[in-house]
Amino acid sequence: MTQRMQIKTKSDTQLVVFISLDELKDSFKAAGTGLDPFTKAVLELALSQMVQFEYTLTFKKA
Repeated sequence: MTQRMQIKTKSDTQLVVFISLDELKDSFKAAGTGLDPFTKAVLELALSQMVQFEYTLTFKKA
């Protein structure tokens, strides 16, 4: 699975990356092709309820 991310904000201690919602949904749908019907339905239901997704990575200097 390949995911493109955009840097939203960064500082010396924190990096916030943004993943487009459409791209995230497409990636999860592609990853779910081999799932059993029930699990796939649960995944599709969860994806239909998503309105925003942000992933935050925090780095600290040693």
